[in-house]
Amino acid sequence: MFGKIANFIIRFSEVILLILTICALIFQNIFSSVLYINTNCILIILIGVICIQILNSIIFKNELINKFEDSKINSFKIFFDDVTGAYTHIFKTVKHIKFLRIYAPSTGVILPHFLANKNLQIDECRIMLKKLPPTDKLFLESHTKEIEVLIERWKMMVTDGRIKKLTIISYDKTSDLYYVICDENILMTDLFIINHKDTAGQQTNNAPIIVTANTREGKEYILRCKRQFDNYEIHYKTTCEVLYTNIQPRKSAVK
Repeated sequence: MFGKIANFIIRFSEVILLILTICALIFQNIFSSVLYINTNCILIILIGVICIQILNSIIFKNELINKFEDSKINSFKIFFDDVTGAYTHIFKTVKHIKFLRIYAPSTGVILPHFLANKNLQIDECRIMLKKLPPTDKLFLESHTKEIEVLIERWKMMVTDGRIKKLTIISYDKTSDLYYVICDENILMTDLFIINHKDTAGQQTNNAPIIVTANTREGKEYILRCKRQFDNYEIHYKTTCEVLYTNIQPRKSAVK
């Protein structure tokens, strides 16, 4: 607010100075006789004032261009201080999802928000969960138990008719981030930090970012994450494990 007031005062002062400059140019003979200043001196002062005005206009124009470019770059990203605020923002506009992609270690933070939204309808949901190696004895047992509980809760949404098709897959990869992709319109992501008290050995940074497809840059970023998700699913097809699916495999045609 203070910045806007200061900017208004500066612009207003420039307008007043410009008006005085024009008046001085028109009535320079009167100024020279009253102030006993040589006409050439007045012209030099006036030229200096005009140059300052032009310089200020150029600087102000560049500031406007930079602000416009910054707003254009940041217009597809929204930063939040907590996960709850991010999901509240998403569910204000998202009431139906055709294809939901979730890439996360366990969905322990993600699932409660989908469960709480009773009116949300999802046609198909595919989830990729972190699969801990057998050698990771510190977290393997607790992580496995957590995954089992979460899968049952996801299955409840299928039973309730809120998710039509659900597939949950485990992948052999440690990720530094997670993301949730709603169709190709909106994406939420956050980074992980190491936490040995967590069942998976890591936790979210609790500073999510929402990316929307309102701009070309936002749409392209969402498509890149979507392609990454599909690529991981194909790449880990031989090593990943299907933990749950209610999609029946297609029957081959009888010859």
